[in-house]
Amino acid sequence: MAGESCELCRRHADQWLLGFTNPDPAREAAREALLASGNGYQMTRGAAPETDADAIHYPATYVAGVYNRLVSRFAGRSQTDESLVRMPNWLPITFRHPDGPWFPGDSFRITHQHQVLDLRRGIHRRALTFRDHAGRDTHVYQERFTSMARPHLSCLRTVVTALNWSGPLQIRSLIDGRVDNGNVAEYAALASQHLTGLESGHYGDQCWLAVQTTQSQVRIALAARVSVPADAGYDGGRRPVTGPGYVGHELDLTVRRATPLVTDKIVSLYTSRDPATTGVESPRVQPGVPRTLAPLSLQPRRGLGGGPAQRREPGDDHPERRSPRGVRRRPHLRTRGRPASVTTDYATVTGRTPPATTVESSRGHRGRRAG
Repeated sequence: MAGESCELCRRHADQWLLGFTNPDPAREAAREALLASGNGYQMTRGAAPETDADAIHYPATYVAGVYNRLVSRFAGRSQTDESLVRMPNWLPITFRHPDGPWFPGDSFRITHQHQVLDLRRGIHRRALTFRDHAGRDTHVYQERFTSMARPHLSCLRTVVTALNWSGPLQIRSLIDGRVDNGNVAEYAALASQHLTGLESGHYGDQCWLAVQTTQSQVRIALAARVSVPADAGYDGGRRPVTGPGYVGHELDLTVRRATPLVTDKIVSLYTSRDPATTGVESPRVQPGVPRTLAPLSLQPRRGLGGGPAQRREPGDDHPERRSPRGVRRRPHLRTRGRPASVTTDYATVTGRTPPATTVESSRGHRGRRAG
């Protein structure tokens, strides 16, 4: 799907779009940096959701102010370095036919790809068409943003359209904790593993993963939910997926030719330096969630689905509690709550229901590029 048949190619004259067409391994790292988006609290590079960190791609998310020190030993001496910590990867979502491998891989040939950063709306958009070993052509359209109104939430919409086939399709969504700071080749000899103490689990249709930085002792927790519209051919097969360092779900779906299949992935990310809910109305810890995660409440400000507001500490606005750049330092968590709570669907986060193939964030939920 190229040229006039690509929804992003048709908008090439829009000066608010920064875009690139078709994969280019030599320039992919620079493209991912240019297409990064965030909201001041967190930032995610513009890597494709199905990619892993390798010599070409580097999917990475960072949270403002989360640093960690590591000691590297080489050539008979020690060196201490402090780095902005790479968070667990919330992006992974991929798909396959039940009789085939997961996308991407040698069995797939990309016939067209176009990705852009919508600078006006703060949305990363991607259009992709590929053919598998059986000659099945599939079109994928993705949009993602990080909310400005609820800065701990990120959203990824994936629309899969079978162009010349119908049949079953499996979708896999993960939170991947197998990450390190390895994006700079010159630092390959230095220590790069900043996260430890990984815990993960499931409750209902949500999954969660928690880690802690090795030296600064900052706890980090993510939770994710993937939702499918009621009329999307969902067969009811949702299987929990757990492996060394990752957690997620697999969904069994039925795709009809030329009919878009929409899935929405909503992820919340909190650290132990964020404010929490408080009082008797705080949600209870879900069964199966380690008690060590009890102080991490992933309820955003005003709460998801009508939850309580964030707690404000006396003196939060005092000048001495602000950083040199004027950003208020947030108190450590002091309260109890469940480790995660994710909204039911995309409309709950954005405040409105977008068209099946478009995710337009409302004015109050626009993302912006990380500086």
